[in-house]
Amino acid sequence: MSKDNCLNMLHPTWAVIDLGTNTTKCSIAGLSGDTLYLQEEYIEYNRLGEGLTQSGNLSATAMQRTLEVIRKLLVMIRLHHVEDVLVVGTMALRTAQNAGDFIGLVRRESGLNIDILDAQSEARYSQRAAMSMQEISEAKTLVFDIGGGSTELIGCKADGSLYRESALLGAVTLTEGFGAHDRIPEQDLRKMADHAQMLLNQHLPVPDVDLAVGLGGSVITLRDLLDKSDSDPAIDLAEVEAMITRLSDLPLARRRCISSLTPQRADIIVAGLVIIHTIIKLQSLTRFRVCPWGMRHGLLLARTGAKTMSGEHI
Repeated sequence: MSKDNCLNMLHPTWAVIDLGTNTTKCSIAGLSGDTLYLQEEYIEYNRLGEGLTQSGNLSATAMQRTLEVIRKLLVMIRLHHVEDVLVVGTMALRTAQNAGDFIGLVRRESGLNIDILDAQSEARYSQRAAMSMQEISEAKTLVFDIGGGSTELIGCKADGSLYRESALLGAVTLTEGFGAHDRIPEQDLRKMADHAQMLLNQHLPVPDVDLAVGLGGSVITLRDLLDKSDSDPAIDLAEVEAMITRLSDLPLARRRCISSLTPQRADIIVAGLVIIHTIIKLQSLTRFRVCPWGMRHGLLLARTGAKTMSGEHI
């Protein structure tokens, strides 16, 4: 199907705004048959959850800059004549003591309501995104989605039952706890790994998986750093280890100059890679696959009943 023909058949159009701990992401998509076609993708590194680990609250500055991002997104959404807009919050809004203040601010200033996803729902939508990949099934597959404030874990136990867990462990929170340095010394890497293992052990069952599929900003960034293509979405544990060593030894200013690393992610990427490494090691695997979609795409699939996603902009 040509782009023009596909565009003519897309109706209606949906949008999801995902208010994460580190980023605000927006996806706009239209439905053609049983496939959702992405029309627009947007990401802003506004770090809504900055300082949340220490204070337990969203800062006034973080709330205001996130509100500005939402205002910009509303302009884009109106240009696309979106019929259904869903705004969702994840870990930062689940845990912040003053989350209600932010929700009220957004409602007053934009007219939008924020739906705070519980951990089970967030995990379910991440799984839906991963399952839209070809040749991926639930059986003996672990899906993990690393965000700024939490990591969602979805898989099957040895008895065939499904588990969906959320660990309060993310690239931002782990960095703020152990790795907020220019260079990250070996002892802090060990502290990060030990903390990640402690939390993940509380949520991961006894290893019984043949395949792991990773989602989220840390996973996509690692893929880009390794220059992996969509046709070769597998990453080896040894590659993760080598990248942790390389990046942790670089000053933050040097990390921000790496062309395949978004500057706003340079301070938290090492923590994100430590989480990836810990998950794969705990599951006794040597590699994992990258899913190009995220939780918001899984939400769109669930909302529309579509079976697959197409990343081609139309």
